[in-house]
Amino acid sequence: MQPDADRWLKAEEVEMSTCYKKGTFQIVDLPPGVVELPSMFQYKLKTGPNCEMVKCKARLCARGDLQFDSEFGETFAPTSLFSMIRMIVAIAVQAGLTLYQFDIRGAFPCAPIDCEIYLKLPPGYEPPQGKTAKLLRSLYGLKQAPSAFHSLFEAWLLCYGFTAIGGDLVTFLLRRGTSVVLLSIYVDDSIAATNNEKLYRQFLADLSKDFELSNQGKVNWYLGVSVKQDLANHHTTLSQEQYVKDVLERFGMT
Repeated sequence: MQPDADRWLKAEEVEMSTCYKKGTFQIVDLPPGVVELPSMFQYKLKTGPNCEMVKCKARLCARGDLQFDSEFGETFAPTSLFSMIRMIVAIAVQAGLTLYQFDIRGAFPCAPIDCEIYLKLPPGYEPPQGKTAKLLRSLYGLKQAPSAFHSLFEAWLLCYGFTAIGGDLVTFLLRRGTSVVLLSIYVDDSIAATNNEKLYRQFLADLSKDFELSNQGKVNWYLGVSVKQDLANHHTTLSQEQYVKDVLERFGMT
């Protein structure tokens, strides 16, 4: 057994527990003639700014490449360009806004699914003979999963009072008098800039009623970029030093 095997097995158990908790699927009788869609675990080692191990993560994914055309509709979901993230950082510097970040745990399974898909679970987690997992919610790997989650999250933000700004469909602004929350989303990761911490915390509290959040506080590491904000001196530094080191090491140039 590999040294980190226990960590990965634990990550699998956590993922399956989350799926059951969220009602991602239910175990039902396998209908005659139905072809199950295979699934698998995707493993990811999350690291910090100094390349230290932060978390072992296993994600249950459907084999979307084997989906039939009748099993999905819209598939496109927008993501923020890095130029938009830099713009938000620039606005924060100019207006004296504090930068925060959060992500939504198990984002895709939050969205409902609008067609019948039966999932073949990975080895070790199979249901009894003659049973199958009927999907009730979207799942990573499905062709329609990104679009379904984005539509759900966007609808929630607009209902809460955010206004979509720009043309990228992932940047939103919330105003409460002179207080603002500027938000940019990248799938399930979000960066926010605000001049009112109380308003921002209330927003997160309300959001957590419908989504499971990981509140990471002030930004220091976002999408592989180191962020150092100095509010007192109106200065923020973005650095991809670790990325450069990784590229140099990959090509044997260190």
